Amino acid sequence: GRAKKPPPPPTEEEDLGGNSVVGDNGGGGFMKDSSSSAFMGKNGGEAFDADLHAELMKTSASNKNSLRGHNPGSVHEESGSPSRVTSQRKNFSQTPEPSSLSGSVCSPQALPNNATAPMAVENDITLEEVHSFASSKDWKMRKQAFNFLSEHIKKSAVDGTFENDIPSLNLDDAIRVWVKDSNPGALDAALDFASNYADFCPNAGLSEYSARIVSVLISGPALASARRGTMRKCSDLVIKLMEVGSQGHDSVHSIVSVLLEEGMKSKKPRVLVSSCSHVLEAGRAFGAAKLPFATIVASSSKIISHSNSSVRETGMELIAELCRAVGSKSPLQSVIDCMKPSQITQLDVLLDKQPVPNPPTLTLKSEKNSPCGASREDALASFEKSLEESEAKRLANRPAVDLFEKLSKTDFKAKMKLQKWSEITAGLKLLIECGGEKPFKIKESSDKGDYRELVTQLRNLFSHTHFAVVSGAMEALAMLAEGIRENMFSHLRPVLPLLLQKTKDKKLTAASGRCLDSFYGNVMSIDIVLEDVSDSTNWKKQKNVLIRTSSLEYLARCIERGKEAGKRGGVNPSAAKAAAKVASNSLSDTDTIPRAAAFEVLKKLVTTPDESLISCVVEVVEELKSNQRIYKVLQSLMNSEGSQKVNEKNEKEVPNNNLNKTCSSADNSDGAIKKKLGDKKVKSRTCVSSEKTHPKIKDEDKEICEVLPTLDEALDIISKLSITDWDAPEDENGVLAGLRSSAWKSRMTACSNIVLYLQNGISSENVDAFPFSSLFVTVKEHTKSFKESNFNIVKTILSFFDSVAVIHKHQGIQLDLFFCKAAATLAVEKIADKKFIDKAPLLLSSLCIVRHPKQILSICIKCVQSIKSPLPHEAFLKWCYNFCVDFGAHYLTEIMDSIVSWVTTELNSSNPKLRTASINLCGEIHKQVGARFKALLLTSKNASDSTKQQLETEFTKSPFDQGSLHAKREKTCLVLNMKECSSETGNGSIEIDVPRIDLTTVLNKDYLSDLGKVEGKNSWKVRKQAMDDINGAIDKCGSLILSTGQHLAQLVEIVRALNERMNDSQSNLKPVAATVVGKLISSVDEVAQIKLGRILYSTLLTAALSD
Repeated sequence: GRAKKPPPPPTEEEDLGGNSVVGDNGGGGFMKDSSSSAFMGKNGGEAFDADLHAELMKTSASNKNSLRGHNPGSVHEESGSPSRVTSQRKNFSQTPEPSSLSGSVCSPQALPNNATAPMAVENDITLEEVHSFASSKDWKMRKQAFNFLSEHIKKSAVDGTFENDIPSLNLDDAIRVWVKDSNPGALDAALDFASNYADFCPNAGLSEYSARIVSVLISGPALASARRGTMRKCSDLVIKLMEVGSQGHDSVHSIVSVLLEEGMKSKKPRVLVSSCSHVLEAGRAFGAAKLPFATIVASSSKIISHSNSSVRETGMELIAELCRAVGSKSPLQSVIDCMKPSQITQLDVLLDKQPVPNPPTLTLKSEKNSPCGASREDALASFEKSLEESEAKRLANRPAVDLFEKLSKTDFKAKMKLQKWSEITAGLKLLIECGGEKPFKIKESSDKGDYRELVTQLRNLFSHTHFAVVSGAMEALAMLAEGIRENMFSHLRPVLPLLLQKTKDKKLTAASGRCLDSFYGNVMSIDIVLEDVSDSTNWKKQKNVLIRTSSLEYLARCIERGKEAGKRGGVNPSAAKAAAKVASNSLSDTDTIPRAAAFEVLKKLVTTPDESLISCVVEVVEELKSNQRIYKVLQSLMNSEGSQKVNEKNEKEVPNNNLNKTCSSADNSDGAIKKKLGDKKVKSRTCVSSEKTHPKIKDEDKEICEVLPTLDEALDIISKLSITDWDAPEDENGVLAGLRSSAWKSRMTACSNIVLYLQNGISSENVDAFPFSSLFVTVKEHTKSFKESNFNIVKTILSFFDSVAVIHKHQGIQLDLFFCKAAATLAVEKIADKKFIDKAPLLLSSLCIVRHPKQILSICIKCVQSIKSPLPHEAFLKWCYNFCVDFGAHYLTEIMDSIVSWVTTELNSSNPKLRTASINLCGEIHKQVGARFKALLLTSKNASDSTKQQLETEFTKSPFDQGSLHAKREKTCLVLNMKECSSETGNGSIEIDVPRIDLTTVLNKDYLSDLGKVEGKNSWKVRKQAMDDINGAIDKCGSLILSTGQHLAQLVEIVRALNERMNDSQSNLKPVAATVVGKLISSVDEVAQIKLGRILYSTLLTAALSD
């Protein structure tokens, strides 16, 4: 066979890649290898031809001379002069073709015996040769160039010669090529050089330049490398580019945007993981407040749902870091909603493990002179600003929608011509969909339609009889106002007063309010709004209360939104004075609701940060001196010093007591407060205010409650109560610092200290003047309006409410309604939770002691009806049963209609536990109230026949007990006179206003003829059936039969027919007739009983004596 071809000699790159270069041993570089002796000649001798070897040496020497003469101008020296070889180097930018014999670019024999290849020497490069070395195909030459530049930059930075020699090399553009070197060794050197060069390169501080370099890292092999050293150098370069940014956060934002937008599109797994990791590392290095929140939020859903587990884990860490920065999960709720339940749990674990972010390890170059780092408030402000800027940028880049062009491709016109309301609403939905995404951006004019005709068509829909059509038309008008803005003024100006008039319809109040809000700022200014509001709030002209109230509320919203509403938003001094006049006139409204809305308008005006507006409003406020209540409140809002003097005058100094700061001691508040205050007799007075710093106003229920102070006023008042560690730092269990902390343990400790102060720090002498409302506002504002998610904090809040109730209980003082509403609502929401089973029911009972139970139960019923889960319903029904046992059902008489309506709803539930609890409650109420509650329940239209049968069975098991009304109960309402709460009838029952029913409406038409039928053998059966029908009809009426006027005449006829049946020839019918007569007599009022009794008494006496 053929002899195998010998392998080619190693090339230069192979030699440079790690194999040593063969030295010259006198053979011209072609030394005899030990392996060559393995081949034997014909005669068994060594296969070595001396003549051939000499010829090869000659050829090699000629190649050497040709290489040296390739670059004109180079000096050719003898090989025996190594110093000349070092000083006069070849230009490696032009690489010669490899030799056909050696296969290498430069034969080793071209160098003298005591010399090495040029790339093996680190100090034989000049600045002029950097680009030629860096563009070489030899990776070691490129690496040598990058290392040389790194050392030279460090040295020139120290010597101060950087600006003289480095800029002339034009390295800014070359770096983007070098950092995607394919050789790992050269790539590492290039990354090191780029990191060093970024400290001195002016362009590295520009966000556009740094973003382009990071983009090259993503597209090149750098981020995809599996080498730890390369990964670390990539991370250092990315962080360095962010750090040296000269435009604030711009470099950080641009680099993070590139990492999330381009990096997450890569198909290389390592690039995906590295991109997310660099964003997380940047957040930890500089603080998450420096990151572009909007960009991260936009990419978060993609990251946390990625198929790569490492990407998901990094994304969860990033979201946790953002939550720590802003101090809450609320700003990132849109991201959390996209998470799986397991991811939400994972996020909670991360935040519980580390609730506070670590301090930044690096500082941006542009912020090194700033005094301190960003706080959580700054982070939250940065987050909101980032979202606004991102949204504004996206809106500006988005093309405007040609509304009429899109409408021409739909069935809008055809649907609007139809009569059916559902078709019209479908057409309006098409119109809104054609407007595009929110915020709307619509072309101001179009060749395919006219906005005037469209607005007229929508305005005509206001007269439609179906509210859904009108609501859809309002939504479409709001879209036009938001999408076109100022240019819609002439079209939408006539619509404004129509919208104000539509607020009288409760079904359209919300829709008209949204439409009105879209008009202000986008289309109309405050002056235009005042023109129509002043007319619609005049109670002498406008008789509808809802219109007057909605107009004032709209005016208050406009003042509050100000310039944030749009280009035409904002309040000028003249408009502020006019708005104050409108509100001042409405304070004399005949109804309380518009007066309260007018007061809110004045509060918005006097609390505005613009002093020029306040100076105009002062004149109007001074005119309100006749109304001292409103005048004092407004004065206190305008002048903080004046309000402080009023508070100092009315407050009494509370003695300082040392508090036990343990959280567990916040329990058992009843015993602690009772020990401090002592057992006292109940005072006869009711409704004593807990503070006198503000006047009182009436609400819809005519309940007197004080105007709550603002948070600043409340904190100023509480700071004077000598609460231990009130102003101490958070790490020293400071109360105020703990309330403001994002850590749940700190907030819980602060609330617990307040509870302990209530238990131990209040004496009986200063309860009347104690600022309970200020404590209420403080706790509310720092616990998300009592909506904390941590159950430990919720427990403490429940203890806070219970402590206040117990204080009022031992003093016999009625608790303010705002306290009761908040406490009862929270207790009902948590009443089914096992973690609060020992607090929520007890709090409801405490509230019923210091407030009329009818008010507490009304609040609870309204709250529980808004809860979908059946567990709170069942738990509250059981608590109501215990309430009737502990307090007595006589407290329910004034709200019996509400009780019956709610209970019948629960009886119709598909949940068997709810039905059972409802029936048990009805049985207990019937046991104490009697037949009147039974009649009210059985005559309810919401109760089904099967439900009524179950109730009848329960009423039989729990018959009316007259002694239960006078039985001594375990608990009682201390602030009420019981004689005013209930009244007793002659039979010991409780009077409940129950409507009576006409008996004849329940009977059939032939009931009288059937009662008197005597023909035929089976006529007695007809008479018996007629009496059974009357008996059943009485039960259907609930034993409450109408017996006045003509109804009494009809009853007389029935009684006379029944009277004859008591002397019936069929003896078995006599007792039946007597039973029906007795039941009928007991179902009418006392006057009718006397009149009907005259017909029956003689027959009854005769029957009783003779039979």
